[in-house]
Amino acid sequence: MMRMLTGNCPDGGMCEDNIGTAANPSCPLCGTLGNAIYEELQDRIGDAPGQWTLKRCSAEPCGILWLDPMPKPDDIWKAYRTYYTHSDYPVSQLKQDWARRIFRGVMSRVRASYISLKYKYPVGHNRWSALPLGCMAYVMPWRRSQWDLSVMFLPSVQGGNLLEVGCGSGDLLVGLRELGWNVEGIDVDPLAVENSMRRGLNVRQGTLEALGYADNTFDAIIMSHVIEHVHDPISLLSECFRILKPGGQLSLVTPNAQSFCHRMFGRAWLALDPPRHLHIFTLNALQAVMHRSGFHRARVFNTVRDADGTFVASSSIQRTGHFKMRSSQPYPAKILGRVVQVVEWLLTTLDTSAGEELSVVAQKTTITGALADLQGN
Repeated sequence: MMRMLTGNCPDGGMCEDNIGTAANPSCPLCGTLGNAIYEELQDRIGDAPGQWTLKRCSAEPCGILWLDPMPKPDDIWKAYRTYYTHSDYPVSQLKQDWARRIFRGVMSRVRASYISLKYKYPVGHNRWSALPLGCMAYVMPWRRSQWDLSVMFLPSVQGGNLLEVGCGSGDLLVGLRELGWNVEGIDVDPLAVENSMRRGLNVRQGTLEALGYADNTFDAIIMSHVIEHVHDPISLLSECFRILKPGGQLSLVTPNAQSFCHRMFGRAWLALDPPRHLHIFTLNALQAVMHRSGFHRARVFNTVRDADGTFVASSSIQRTGHFKMRSSQPYPAKILGRVVQVVEWLLTTLDTSAGEELSVVAQKTTITGALADLQGN
């Protein structure tokens, strides 16, 4: 069930339903005027008020998408009053027949072997015994993309300090804690913080900038679908750079404006998500944002994770104008979504911008390291 975040203004008074906006005609990265590509967009997964225009930067190397006008920071909370994330929700219990138990057991072993081989996590077997099962992951790109995300593309750092920005109810943190990280999280949603703390996690409420962590605190910082929601991504990423230890890594994922599903569905693409997604990045735009935030050693790439779910949801939006997140879907739709995911994976072998999500793994380098990287380029 969707949860009402609040019915009142942050100051305790009653507010009008309309979301206040501010004009935002120029590209937030390069200052180029944008061209409107979609107009009169409405919230398709909730009930946020208003109609929205999405613009694209006309500078070819950039291509970032953004809302113009954009919700004001003081009013953006109204877009999340019935948002589906950050709350506890019941997970459907699949029938535990013998075939399903065997299948799940095999997939669990394959995942453990895969992350042991690729990311060096200690999962109970040595490298050579993990090799046969781990290699099976490479013929299942849809599962491999999910398993990569489960460790956020980070190699094992036993006892390393890891922070998740926008941790929700803590699913990622629980898994990474089990793999040896010393984890903590932050979130702006008080119920998400409460849910995470009930799971024994160290989680604080607030924004990263407001919480004021000390310099050089963390070995790793992760963010899953966060930067598209913030008004100033460069400020957020610069704060991440400040609180990372030298050599520490930032890993994040965000929707890809050039994805196969966006090309297929256009204005019905799920990840447009107006008015919550304020910026939607291209590979080039995200690379530029990382550099401007201090991360001169950043690998930006795309994956096909959740292309199947995005296809199913976007199909519903195209037909009906709406989609209920976390709703049960018929098996034919799920199977077709999986087929599309495999097709998208095949396309990425020819077009490196076709994947559904953009991912970044960036390292905080010293001045000497940054200069060496620039000279190498």
